[in-house]
Amino acid sequence: GLSLGSFLGGELIKFGRRRASLIAQTVAIIGGLISMGEAVPYLIVSRVLCGLTSGCANVIFGKAIGENMPEALASKFAMGLNFFICAFLLPCYAMGGLLPSADDTAALAADENWRYIYVTPSIIGAVNVLLLLLVFRQEPIGFCIMTDRTEEGRKHMKRVYKLKDTPAGGDAAQSVDEVLDR
Repeated sequence: GLSLGSFLGGELIKFGRRRASLIAQTVAIIGGLISMGEAVPYLIVSRVLCGLTSGCANVIFGKAIGENMPEALASKFAMGLNFFICAFLLPCYAMGGLLPSADDTAALAADENWRYIYVTPSIIGAVNVLLLLLVFRQEPIGFCIMTDRTEEGRKHMKRVYKLKDTPAGGDAAQSVDEVLDR
């Protein structure tokens, strides 16, 4: 699912980075909930859907970083994105410690902790959806400019950038407008 998700993410971003991310995170929520079924086919479908989401998210958020950050910072933020992806894998692997020993078949049959592990993508997806709806409500600057939403791009750019060539005491917002009008 992860590899296919990378290709799918490249297609989804054509419709907007936020929209693509909302779609991908909704798939993660559905995937995590499907895993609550107590049969192997449910788990397989769930893992494929969560893999799709992971591949999409890596592409979508990587592209959004590149379209928002100043060139000098973009590589640091992209590295941070991949660092946090790897760092959050560690607790996911550690959650396996909630399960009984593989040798104890009776405890494994009675154990319900696997549900916490498999529903985790739903929780992460729900948090991402809430952040996208309540906090990160704008498309990246580059996407706005590429899709002729220049006014939205200008507003967002004024919030993100501080131009080096703004005179001391000058208005950075005015300087952004001057750069965009060139």
